[in-house]
Parts: sequence; C-alpha cells; structure tokens
Amino acid sequence: MSTNILDSELEYPMEKLRKARCSMTQKEFAKAIGMSWRTYQDWVAAGKSPKLSPDQMESLCDVCSVDANTMLSFLTGKIDLEELPN
Repeated sequence: MSTNILDSELEYPMEKLRKARCSMTQKEFAKAIGMSWRTYQDWVAAGKSPKLSPDQMESLCDVCSVDANTMLSFLTGKIDLEELPN
C-alpha cells in the first residue's frame, strides 16, 4: 500500500539515503545524479518513487558507493538503509 504522507518514519527513500550517505544539499545531490533540483523536490514532496534512466541509476550508485542490485533492493523497500554496505 502506498501513501503520500512523509514524516520522520516514512520518508522518501532517496532523501533518506542522501541525508545518511552523502554530504550534499538536495540541489547538489540532484545534479550529481543527473536530474533537475525541481524534479527531485517534486518527487520528495509527493513521496513518489523515482523513474531513473540507466545513466541516473549509475550516477546514484556511484554517488552513494552502492552497487546497482543493492540500490534497487533499497529503493523498492526490500532492504533498509541500515542494511546498505558502508
């Protein structure tokens, strides 16, 4: 069941990842993964899952130092942030 409510317990996965793993602002993070800051903000505000291109996914993995399979598992809710390798 999906919801559009964002709070400290239910937070947009990429935003949670950005806060925990990257010392970047939203604007810097969005640019690093190849999207506009406005698009990133809209996804965060709506609580929507991103539709990333292969290049964006590769950039996200590089920025966060996580392999693609692990990143997909995190973004789809199969693993928690704490389960991502350091």
